[in-house]
Amino acid sequence: MPPQAAVYLASQVKKVWLLARAGSLHASMSQYLVERITAQPNIQVLTQTEITALIGPQGALEAVQWRNRESGEGTTGAIRHMFLFIGADPNTDCLAQCNVALDGKGFVRTGGDYGGGQRAFETNRSGVFAIGDVRSGSIRGVAAAVGEGAQVVAAVHAYLSQAGGDVGTPAPIERLERK
Repeated sequence: MPPQAAVYLASQVKKVWLLARAGSLHASMSQYLVERITAQPNIQVLTQTEITALIGPQGALEAVQWRNRESGEGTTGAIRHMFLFIGADPNTDCLAQCNVALDGKGFVRTGGDYGGGQRAFETNRSGVFAIGDVRSGSIRGVAAAVGEGAQVVAAVHAYLSQAGGDVGTPAPIERLERK
């Protein structure tokens, strides 16, 4: 569940369970947000935890089963509603092989990160653009990605215009396999 949603839901329900695979909440969120979550008496935070089963008849959720990744201890909680937030870690490992600059957390650096003439959403590689959740500094979410997608069209048009429509033939790209 997105951390902000946990804080909001805590004001609406008796109990919120926040299960995180990481060893701490600090790994993926700001100190401010961690403090807001831990200040809520009805938010139970479990780190090093992964969901192992969803239990209930005919698609109805009645319980969630989880396991502590360190101890291996399994727990079942009577939970009828679940929000899933897969995480905020970008899947950009393959871009490092293409010499696309990433920030310290693995997000793609664009435009203003360089101050050297890159267009909005353009990476350090001329003519290579990045938008949405993968971009450093992006406001995470579908609406933001759609907005950035609309904006990047102007930057791509400007790039193609400046290149005179001749951007060359791309070099063959080797197939990159996920590890």
